[in-house]
Amino acid sequence: MIKGVTIRKVDVEDSKRTQPSKSNIEKQILTLHRKLKKSDEVFTEYSVEKEPNGRGYHSHLKVQYNDENNLREGLEKFIGGNDWNKEIKGLELIESCNGKYGEVQLHNIDNPTEYSRYINKETLSKQLI
Repeated sequence: MIKGVTIRKVDVEDSKRTQPSKSNIEKQILTLHRKLKKSDEVFTEYSVEKEPNGRGYHSHLKVQYNDENNLREGLEKFIGGNDWNKEIKGLELIESCNGKYGEVQLHNIDNPTEYSRYINKETLSKQLI
């Protein structure tokens, strides 16, 4: 199965929320990929891009996996939350989870090639195997 994932991450230090740097987000995605890979065969393609308002970054991931529970649990730990909400935008169902360290959105991918083009719109994506 393949899911699209959008992550908006924040760092929390002394109850202050700050935006992590691009390199810090890339390191965190690598750590997330390693943790997901411990319990499942996972392939990840990702890119990190600037927020539309110019403050901070967000990331898009295309995750190929076998165990959806492992993916959800890994994302919940990654952002420090576990309450999933479902929302329909246009014709697409988006599941989102807010936590102490940010927000995650899950999208179903109908066309993996088109999604890869989408996540490459600003920066070239990287692949983790």
